[in-house]
Amino acid sequence: MTNTTNTACVTGEIDNVDFTREDGTSVTMLIPPDTPVGTRTIIIPQGHTGCARRPRGGTMSPEKPDALLWMDVETTGLDTNKCSILEIGLRCTSMDAMRKHARLEAVVHISRETMLSAQLPALDLHLNNGLLAQCETSDPAHCSPEAIALETVRFIKDMSGMYTLHPAGTNIQRFDLPMILRFCEPVERVNDLLSYRALDVTTLRLAAKALGRDPYTHRAKPTHRVHDCLDRDIAEYRHYLTLMNPKETV
Repeated sequence: MTNTTNTACVTGEIDNVDFTREDGTSVTMLIPPDTPVGTRTIIIPQGHTGCARRPRGGTMSPEKPDALLWMDVETTGLDTNKCSILEIGLRCTSMDAMRKHARLEAVVHISRETMLSAQLPALDLHLNNGLLAQCETSDPAHCSPEAIALETVRFIKDMSGMYTLHPAGTNIQRFDLPMILRFCEPVERVNDLLSYRALDVTTLRLAAKALGRDPYTHRAKPTHRVHDCLDRDIAEYRHYLTLMNPKETV
């Protein structure tokens, strides 16, 4: 059903509802299995398409364990609709980030035209850290945007087959995640493979500032390479978990 006027309801023997937004992105809302059948009602927001799924055999499939999918990209600028990815890093970890399940790090080959189209701050930054030179000299076939996008899609699909993936990182939902979704889209849309619940380490840093602490005091000068950025985010996240549970050691 498509709702274009106000809101609509789906009621009955259902276990989840898939929503498709006007921009084509989608999300699934799960119905708790212990909810009485007669009261399983979902409100479909205006302008969304809703598709109710009924349980097969009256049982819910077992839930996959949760995992964090840490993301970082280095790019030619800050416009998520126009800029190109130069380097991509993904790490799948346990929810406490103490166990690493898998990782993917790759440099993307770029043309001289793409390099010259980079915004000046990004151009200066990635000339100094050596990333642009590495992108330009990387294998045009194995490191092409299409090849790396295919690797990225395969990685996310493999991890999503084993875990419920929660995107994690710095400013994850405003930058890195949109960049990765657009990067992968020519190969395959991966948005549906990710949970809508994300972990943004920036939230923890802002909470520290609200308590009068400076979360950036002891931070090393950033290299703006994905390996170092992911190391930093994961280390900080573990630190904040320790503060939340001082009896545990990290």
